[in-house]
Amino acid sequence: MVTRTTRLAIRPRDPILQAGAGRLAAATAGTLYITTSRRTPAEAVDAIAAALPDGAVLHRWSAEQAANPYLALLGLADRFIVTGDSLSMLVEVARLGRPLAIYPLPAAGRPVARLGRWLGDRLHRLGLPVGSREVGDLHRLLIRQGFAVWFGQPFREAGPLAPDELSRIVERMVTLVEHPAGAAPPGRN
Repeated sequence: MVTRTTRLAIRPRDPILQAGAGRLAAATAGTLYITTSRRTPAEAVDAIAAALPDGAVLHRWSAEQAANPYLALLGLADRFIVTGDSLSMLVEVARLGRPLAIYPLPAAGRPVARLGRWLGDRLHRLGLPVGSREVGDLHRLLIRQGFAVWFGQPFREAGPLAPDELSRIVERMVTLVEHPAGAAPPGRN
């Protein structure tokens, strides 16, 4: 099976993101908190640290570090700018209904990977069964449903709350475990 996947690259120096985030913090009299992840390249972290506006706080993610402000930021931050590669963070912020801006990152990859993405996209457009891990699909869905805006657009002050699907997922998983495919449901022996 061909899979449509886009790898994204964080550029070590991204003046648009840095300047825009700094302007937003200044305009709202807020504090800019930046947290990196295990996927953030060291050169990008160093460039971010060098370009921080006054009063900004940078948390450098580390596997050895027990303290991580991520959950506190989810609970306390007024608005979020999330890079497009962080799908879990995008979904978590959207789930909370907090103002969210998606900062799209450029596609990365070697020519062979780009060819595979191109082929997967063409097969998908022809209606052939192709798996998709195309992150842009999630971005567009979040924006279309009112959970997010593109970075640079005005924030929506209060987004809709995403439906809580957890109970439905748990119910389905229990059903699958209790009644595996091919097994007769109870009372039908």
